[in-house]
Amino acid sequence: MIERWLQEGILNREIVGRLAKAPQTIHNEVKRGQVRQQVRKGKFEMLYSADFTQEAYQNNRKHSVKQASLDYFIILIPSTVRWAIEGELTISDADF
Repeated sequence: MIERWLQEGILNREIVGRLAKAPQTIHNEVKRGQVRQQVRKGKFEMLYSADFTQEAYQNNRKHSVKQASLDYFIILIPSTVRWAIEGELTISDADF
């Protein structure tokens, strides 16, 4: 929707009214989705692309996931498995 409205020449303020969102939200969305497109040799324009915006969102989301830590480790002793969880040891029997 935003991409089509911008191509039609509708201003951000009018888009704000149509979507009932804060002006800064629309500004951030348009800024995040701007791409340089060559109009002719040596001439570029900044255009909004909804596809690029979605791709950027997914890429940023993929990198925002908390990385796994080594809080849990296993010490194997014959027929007993000891779990060390943040300094606390619990013992459970296991047949290997």
